[in-house]
Amino acid sequence: MIVFPDEGKQSAFVIQHYSKPGIIPWHKHRRAQLHYVSEGVLRVQTEQGVWITPPQRAVWILPGVNHTIYSSRPYHLCTLYLEPTLIELSSRCGVVAIDSFMRDLLLAAAKFGSEYNTGSTEDHLIHVILGLLPKRLLLPLYLPEPKDERLKNITKRLYSEPSNPDTLATLAYAAGITKRTAERLFRREMNMSFVEWRQQLRLITGLEKLANGEKVTNVAFDIGYSSVSAFIKIFKNALGTTPGRYFRQVNKTG
Repeated sequence: MIVFPDEGKQSAFVIQHYSKPGIIPWHKHRRAQLHYVSEGVLRVQTEQGVWITPPQRAVWILPGVNHTIYSSRPYHLCTLYLEPTLIELSSRCGVVAIDSFMRDLLLAAAKFGSEYNTGSTEDHLIHVILGLLPKRLLLPLYLPEPKDERLKNITKRLYSEPSNPDTLATLAYAAGITKRTAERLFRREMNMSFVEWRQQLRLITGLEKLANGEKVTNVAFDIGYSSVSAFIKIFKNALGTTPGRYFRQVNKTG
């Protein structure tokens, strides 16, 4: 069970919690949040889209953004709550790279939580964290969500079956629109092509499966790739390394 902190306390503080698999219903906070996932994997959804947060990564959730969180396995979060006026926040939510130094700072701050005084050693530690946050790299683990109902008919079908090989023409016809209209809507609402969107869907679905312990070979075929090498190439282009190396590194730093 997650107990959300009293938002009348310190302007920035860190807490830790373990949670069971399941869904946290739609909600929002006055404060900005940084959810650092040290164990497990989260699927965070807002009205704008979906972010997948694998182990040893974090997700920014901006103040006032309505969101829901889902995980198929138990997970461990270290969460920083902060007033939006404290630092220059990113203009959008996003998955953030967390190195070992930032991880250690967050875990150290979680030990005292909101129980610290202005000017104390703990207060200085919080300020070090806030000073480093704007330099964190946003990772390409985001899948935009359409508003057009016709486009939703296409994306919902692919969400339920990422391996679906149907062309855009076939999917568009089933949704009651032309291929050309669907192409235009993808560009306008998603700022990416249909091919790019489906590739991103398969990437974040594959990452979620890998983080839950499934084998690379099984994942590649389950999400629609004709070869393991094709999936590894997409993964490496997005995250800078192969799935095997990525999760070995996660295990070393976990």
